Amino acid sequence: YFRWFGSPEDPFGWYYNLLALMTHVSDASLWMRLPDLAAGLVCWLLLSRELLPRLGPAV
Repeated sequence: YFRWFGSPEDPFGWYYNLLALMTHVSDASLWMRLPDLAAGLVCWLLLSRELLPRLGPAV
């Protein structure tokens, strides 16, 4: 991933842009952790509701 540093198409720049926009509201720790919480909840929902039921009751 080193070839993407500093280029406009880097795959991880959008997250830092989102955090920069969120600092206009507040820079409190709980506020800045909301995107991580949302991503974790989405991953948990996808795994528990979509993937695990397809693997069967043994999982």
